[in-house]
Amino acid sequence: MDRNNEGLLQESEREELEALVELSERLSLVRGEALQILGRQP
Repeated sequence: MDRNNEGLLQESEREELEALVELSERLSLVRGEALQILGRQP
């Protein structure tokens, strides 16, 4: 993450990082929905 914060990522690395962040956000939303369906707290 330091390289990202310092702006030192190559284009392909930046794209991969963005894809991983998007995936993480989607997984969090799905997990929240599943917990809600099960009646549990996150």
